[in-house]
Amino acid sequence: MKTITLLSLLLLPLVPMLGQQPKSEPVYIVLTSILSQDEIEHGVTRSISQSSLRDPVTFPPERYKYPSIYFHVCHKGRSMFLLRHSNYNIAELRKTRQENRDGSDEMEIITKPDSFLREISYIDLDKMLQQGTKEDIWELADQTRFKKVYVIDRSEMKDGQITLTEVRSGASTKPQQSQEFIINGKTYRTLW
Repeated sequence: MKTITLLSLLLLPLVPMLGQQPKSEPVYIVLTSILSQDEIEHGVTRSISQSSLRDPVTFPPERYKYPSIYFHVCHKGRSMFLLRHSNYNIAELRKTRQENRDGSDEMEIITKPDSFLREISYIDLDKMLQQGTKEDIWELADQTRFKKVYVIDRSEMKDGQITLTEVRSGASTKPQQSQEFIINGKTYRTLW
């Protein structure tokens, strides 16, 4: 009994960490976006959510500090994946749901001097879109799925300053990998 009590007391400080994701270094992606509602052949389009204007009942404007920003990554005329930035009014959000533990409901936008690019390692998405394959781009989407990612948009660089926009990797067009199983002589294929 004493052993169980002692173990419980030793492990008690670890309980708050059980539900948390491990911390990792942020990923920096440098890209050049264009403002557009249309998809492009190669590159990244940046759009701003209009959901609050179109459907204020489902997306009440007071829930957001400002509209969400989306970066749509396209390769050879095909949409590949999405990077999303959002910043909710947490007090309003809590009226409908609990905020996400990973911080994805309250993302930041930071301004730094352009010399910051020499201090970090980053992924140049423009080069990747020109030289890489669709599998390379899907791999990037998979690798950044649960990480803190900062987009540095070349189209927003000015006066020796860069803007780091925190984003999360979202929907990807990567085909799902199904598997086959044989059970009692019958072949079954998964949908995921």
